[in-house]
Amino acid sequence: MDEYSYDGHTYQLRKLGLADAKEVLSKLQGIGFFDDGLEALMKSTSELDSLERKLFGANVQLLNEQGDWVPMGKAITDAHFEGRLAGYFALLLKAVTYNFEDFLSGGWATDLGSEVSAE
Repeated sequence: MDEYSYDGHTYQLRKLGLADAKEVLSKLQGIGFFDDGLEALMKSTSELDSLERKLFGANVQLLNEQGDWVPMGKAITDAHFEGRLAGYFALLLKAVTYNFEDFLSGGWATDLGSEVSAE
């Protein structure tokens, strides 16, 4: 798990399971995220909602005013980010980079290349 603070709020992020990670990665590729970045996320509200459900939910928790960690389900996400769109996208992008940092860094390609060369 990893903690992330933004705009006075603290979040706890947990890695997606393999099945969810593959689904999210496929959706990100399908909408052109790796070519267009944040702009690609804004092309389709339904895809954005689907990504939010997978990336947030039980995988991202908010530290509330009482000091409790609360899962970022749809209702909490909507209430928490009302009027705070920059914070919403900052957390969404943090969740993407946290879950796919090894993939996005290209390290997997280097590792695969050395394994193939060794055989």
